[in-house]
Amino acid sequence: MEGGPEAASKQEFTEFWKRATSSPYIMRLALSAGIGGLLFGYDTGVISGALLYIREDFVEVDKKLWLQEVIVSMAVAGAIIGAALGGWMNDMLGRKTSILGADIVFFLGAIVMAIAPAPWVLVVGRILVGFGVGIASMTSPLYISEASPAAIRGAIVCINGLLITFGQFLSYLINLAFTKTPGTWRWMLGVAGLPAVVQFVLMLTLPESPRWLYNQGKENESRKILEKIYRADEIEGEIKAMREAVEQEKQEEGLIGQTLGEKMKAAFSNVAVRRGLYAGVTAQVAQQFVGINTVMYYSPTIVQFAGIASKSTALALSLVTSGLNAVGSILSMLCIDKYGRRKLMLLSLIAIIICLLTLTGVFYQAATIAPPIDNVDTLSFGANATCQAYLDAPNVSSWNCMKCLKAECAFCASTGGNHLSGACLAETKEVRAVCGEQKRVWFSDGCPSKIGVLAVIVLGLYILAYSPGMGSVPWVLNSEIYPLRFRGICGGIAAVSNWCANLIVSLTFLSLIHALGAAGTFLLFAGFSTIGLIAIYLLVPETKGLQFEEVEKLLQKGFNPCDCTNPKIDEEKLALVAAAKEVVDVHAFFQSLSNIINVVCSSCKRNDELRSPYATEISHLVATNQIETGRGANQIGTLKTSGDTRWSSHFNSICSLLRMFGAITSVLEDLATNGSTYSQRGDATYALKSLLSFDFVFILHIMKEIMGITDKLCQALQQKSQDILNDMHLVSSTKSLIQQLKDSSWGALLEKVSSFCNDHAIQIPDMGASFSDIIRSRRKKDVVTVEHHYRVDIFTSVIDFQLKELNSRFSEQATELLILSTSLDPKDAFKLFSKQLRENRTNSTAARTSGTAGPIKKQNIKCVE
Repeated sequence: MEGGPEAASKQEFTEFWKRATSSPYIMRLALSAGIGGLLFGYDTGVISGALLYIREDFVEVDKKLWLQEVIVSMAVAGAIIGAALGGWMNDMLGRKTSILGADIVFFLGAIVMAIAPAPWVLVVGRILVGFGVGIASMTSPLYISEASPAAIRGAIVCINGLLITFGQFLSYLINLAFTKTPGTWRWMLGVAGLPAVVQFVLMLTLPESPRWLYNQGKENESRKILEKIYRADEIEGEIKAMREAVEQEKQEEGLIGQTLGEKMKAAFSNVAVRRGLYAGVTAQVAQQFVGINTVMYYSPTIVQFAGIASKSTALALSLVTSGLNAVGSILSMLCIDKYGRRKLMLLSLIAIIICLLTLTGVFYQAATIAPPIDNVDTLSFGANATCQAYLDAPNVSSWNCMKCLKAECAFCASTGGNHLSGACLAETKEVRAVCGEQKRVWFSDGCPSKIGVLAVIVLGLYILAYSPGMGSVPWVLNSEIYPLRFRGICGGIAAVSNWCANLIVSLTFLSLIHALGAAGTFLLFAGFSTIGLIAIYLLVPETKGLQFEEVEKLLQKGFNPCDCTNPKIDEEKLALVAAAKEVVDVHAFFQSLSNIINVVCSSCKRNDELRSPYATEISHLVATNQIETGRGANQIGTLKTSGDTRWSSHFNSICSLLRMFGAITSVLEDLATNGSTYSQRGDATYALKSLLSFDFVFILHIMKEIMGITDKLCQALQQKSQDILNDMHLVSSTKSLIQQLKDSSWGALLEKVSSFCNDHAIQIPDMGASFSDIIRSRRKKDVVTVEHHYRVDIFTSVIDFQLKELNSRFSEQATELLILSTSLDPKDAFKLFSKQLRENRTNSTAARTSGTAGPIKKQNIKCVE
């Protein structure tokens, strides 16, 4: 599998349907994008069935395993070249032109394959088709993301991904449809040209990407296209957002370099990016080395290895495996955000290993109990028709069907039944015809077996184990794990790794079968899967629910697979941080905070640089009697990095940043000017701009006040030994202090922030001026003052979310129940409280929906009765 769908919300699909039914342009865009995915999937699956009939028409293909492998895998080789050149074509020629070019190449490749008079011509056609697939695989999603409305972008990309899987399923259907048609494989391969023609015609009616046109300086043309895509009230906001994105993109290109060499150097010199690549490339390579594309490219052949000789039956059973792949893709969309990326991949790999080991046992047993060779029956066909290796063997009594096939001969089953003794004959068309005339079944790839159906069932389970986890998660992981400025280069490295691993597996599968047998080959893939399981366990972190900046911070710190912290407890500890992040400005603050700490603390050298100006700052404060001498000596430390699970670490990060603000500013200024790489200078510049903004300083002080109040409570709740009554008093006092902060502390806070800004030469906005930003202007909200924005939109909103979170988790009912249960059974009090707390949160959610309060169920207070 070369791609996976991205998740889209129900709202996106609803909005997509509304816009698609009312706008012909949106419908054409969705259809065109879908055909691109359809072509991608069709080419992946069609060769599996066509290969069975290509071998019949070309004797040399039937005799040479390497030639079969080349025919299958050259499409992958062409895709690697197409993907590599696709980036250049997208930038130089545009997205639309690149897709049109890919359609032309794909159509030519389909025609060349359909009329191929010789195997080498077929190989050329496969390369052309692969080249078109490679260009389309990276251009179509890019065009969709740039030429579709933002509100439905996820839905269209998701549809594109699902149709890749549908294209694979369709290829098996078409293969099955042409099994009795003269020309069989030529029709199978040639039909692929029709969707390419349809997409070409549709693309002629669609415009170029407005983003690409804007990048080329064609702003008027870009605007005209946006007017077709967006509603009238959305256009200006979209143009502004596009302008800012393009400018930021150009800035980032300048920071990390413009040539491939500069970008690679910048990527590998960044420890977080390196660790991200270890994880991303590991997942992509493991995806291929579990052997999935041997099933996609050779599934009918594998079914024949299991002892099912009929080509149409083999294709029909392969259709089932393809359908299961589609089911697995849907399961992936449902499970990935619920169970997480890492867990889904690990569970998927464990199930894959079990299936591969089972397949190994099934194929080994099938080889062991293969029907014996009847010497009299064999010789009755005549010396010219008999297998030469059989005639030369000193002890023919030990021969069975499997030994006959390994000698590159064929087994002609008995008229009494396929599982009885039969003849070992030369594998030629003439001898095969003689066997068929006697109403006997010809086996040339696998031996008849009573447990062959079991192999097909396990193969289906293997697909179900693969598709929801290793099928699509590696692609989702690679879209999340790299910092934004490195996402293009790192995503390209990971994708090329995937294609190359795909090429290796598809180019060697039949040779491995010949050398090791089916059982040995699947055992080898089980070994690769085990290595992949260990590598993913050690290298791949969980990215579920993390912002890009949080992922970067996790990689900077280093991933520890043995961190056994209970995630449910982590959720309780960080609940108030999450509540604060409900306010957009606070969410942005925490992203900036993580970025600043990462830049300053990325090496021991930076920490040393930080300590020096901080020591100077402390000396100045002592000299001016602003702090006591004894305290100054103990305050020289390093900037605290907030952990992923501990509440107090967030509070410590904020306190240490406030305490060391001047020193941090000095270090960032030095790095922004004298950093050794583009990446260092760019990171420091962005961090410094965030640090010296009024928004950042304002929220920094708010969070210090709030977290200072709640820190004692959170510390108490982290203790293994709980003093329940004291904790409940802490809950009550915390709520009271936060409410007091909201009611009477605005003036004091604003004065403190203004004083801090004056001390550090940070510009203070005019509180009486009108406030406006892109979100407010696009939503046409009433004009408000700057002071209203900071007081109501941020200060009041943050505190309200804190109170709401505390009231939700510690309602009066839950608190009273806990105190009562403590007096009766102190040992189990907190367990009962946790159960009631979960029950209460569920009731609170229902109450907010229905407008009524949820009562405590009787069984929850049974111990009190």
